[in-house]
Amino acid sequence: MSRRAVLTLSLSGPDAEGIVRGLDRLGWAPGKPDLLLVDHEKRKAGPGWIDKWLPGAQDLTADADEGATLTFDRKGGIVTLRRPDSDLEASATFPALADVPYQLAAIGPVYPEWWDEEHPTYSFSDGHVAHGWACAFRGAGFDRLVSRRWLDFGPWWALAVGDATWVSFHDLEADAKTALEQAIPGWQRMGISDTGGFIQSGFIYKDDVDGVYDPTERKLKVMVPSGEVSQRKMLEIAAARRDPRIQKDKRIERTAFVFLDRENARRHLPELWLRDHECWAIVDGREVRLDIDYHPTPSPPAWVREVEARQAPPSGG
Repeated sequence: MSRRAVLTLSLSGPDAEGIVRGLDRLGWAPGKPDLLLVDHEKRKAGPGWIDKWLPGAQDLTADADEGATLTFDRKGGIVTLRRPDSDLEASATFPALADVPYQLAAIGPVYPEWWDEEHPTYSFSDGHVAHGWACAFRGAGFDRLVSRRWLDFGPWWALAVGDATWVSFHDLEADAKTALEQAIPGWQRMGISDTGGFIQSGFIYKDDVDGVYDPTERKLKVMVPSGEVSQRKMLEIAAARRDPRIQKDKRIERTAFVFLDRENARRHLPELWLRDHECWAIVDGREVRLDIDYHPTPSPPAWVREVEARQAPPSGG
């Protein structure tokens, strides 16, 4: 599973300077930029330019003639990199970043044909590149998901690489059209969307985060008399569990949806479970929990199974 292409990469975390230094140790940062801007001022980029200019910089841009670019934003905690003519392979690219202190990572499109296509785009926002080949979570980055369950039940290939989980949106060996078809469903589910499981910074609520709050269990219960619960509603209630703006008024550690109709509850159970919401129904006048014994099995797309088969070592002696 490999491809030679331009690598566009964004990495974020509290140690943006450490991210730059990690990329430099890999040899991925521009060695001698032709243009160096430090806090919007042109500077001379001689040998050791990173050690000279990075410690005092709030933002930095380094461009080289061959097309390599690195940007650094200390306040935003994000570093972006463009590295032309790179060998991309999951078994090499993802582990190479193990010693770079990112919490969120995104690798953009690797097919130049996509730029001429009309198609939806998604991202983590906050300066990250648009979703393309892959993204990753590590440490506090996992808290940006509605639940870690989300990683194993998407239309993507999820790989544990050390203490990180990488998500590959398409087969690198596929042609551009096929890869785009494979990627779009995953971009949506892992991007900022009403059906996604990624919680954007400064989350914007479209509805009131209301319900019955139990301070003893620190649980918010959302009552569902009838009808459909939108995935957007499920996302917003999940976001409330980690939103300091809401937590300052009431500490929410558990969230539950309580349905008056058991069949309606069962229809919603898979999507509720993915977002770590409890699913309850009123049965004979009492609340019965339905998700305790729910243990679904991941069902990845066919292309993921094909990629995994190629990665497996040959059997036999």
